[in-house]
Amino acid sequence: MKKAFIVIACLAAMMAAGTNLKAQQVTIPLMPGWTWISYLSTDTVDFATAMGSFTPAEGDVIESQFDYFEYIEGGWLGGTQKFYPGYGYLYYSSRTMLVFLTFNAQQPSQQVVVTTDTPQFITAISAIGGGEVATTDGHLHPRERPLLGHA
Repeated sequence: MKKAFIVIACLAAMMAAGTNLKAQQVTIPLMPGWTWISYLSTDTVDFATAMGSFTPAEGDVIESQFDYFEYIEGGWLGGTQKFYPGYGYLYYSSRTMLVFLTFNAQQPSQQVVVTTDTPQFITAISAIGGGEVATTDGHLHPRERPLLGHA
């Protein structure tokens, strides 16, 4: 298990709280025009699989930091045509009305596990803490990154 040490400095009291999100439980409203979306699964998945029953409209576009894809004649044209965990995307909906996208994510092959130590050396403006970030298979995998350019 690889370890990551985290140092946090802040000007106010620190508090961590949250809920585990599953990609298949998050519905994303796609406004006409551009909407930021995030892919929440821990697995890399092709567009068609991830979108499940959602049907893009002719002229819809997905942009990432690395690629540009357009939905033309019933299919996506562009580079790798995959969603990568942790990446942000811009989705252009050519429709004139609001539509909703719920990813068709499978149970991830691995889960990310984060454990934190009790903060130490707490002052009015800082604290030092640590912890471990790992996957359930015991190690961190390097993030898959698409190649720059088009295939």
